[in-house]
Amino acid sequence: MFSTLTKILVITILGLSALLWVQHQRLSSLKAENNTQAQIITQQSNSIKQLNADIIKNTQILNELTKQESLIRETANETIESISEEEKNSDCYRNNAPHTVIEFLRK
Repeated sequence: MFSTLTKILVITILGLSALLWVQHQRLSSLKAENNTQAQIITQQSNSIKQLNADIIKNTQILNELTKQESLIRETANETIESISEEEKNSDCYRNNAPHTVIEFLRK
């Protein structure tokens, strides 16, 4: 009924059709994976932008705190240096202050 050449052509066409279908399925799978990875990359990019903004904000806060600490230290050093030798040699300077005074000064 069918010649050998016709059978070979039919088998070749069926084989190529099957191969085309497999390639199409693989391509569809890769496109879906690509879309998933693109979404992940977008989310991670947004996270990185937020983290960079947080780093900048934290750096500014740290700089401000460092500046404030420096001012407090300078004020404390000026206060300590302003104590005269006469006051340092007095009995009041050498005695411990009452506990309530120390607590008040710490606040």
